[in-house]
Amino acid sequence: MNHNLIDLLVCPLCKGQLQNDKANQRLICRFDRLAFAVRDGVPIMLIDQAETIDLDNLNKPDVAHFDTPTGS
Repeated sequence: MNHNLIDLLVCPLCKGQLQNDKANQRLICRFDRLAFAVRDGVPIMLIDQAETIDLDNLNKPDVAHFDTPTGS
């Protein structure tokens, strides 16, 4: 997925920052506890198709903020 596009995306419900769960191919809004699927590199940003998630069971090491630098 294009990181320039990702930087522009926000949660469609609260307009908050999204996190990238690369391992599960989804974008996560922690505030609303929603996960938006990414299919074939395209984020599905429809609230009615989002998955409700339990943040306590979220695999935290696989989730990275988009603004976190990668590599070194």
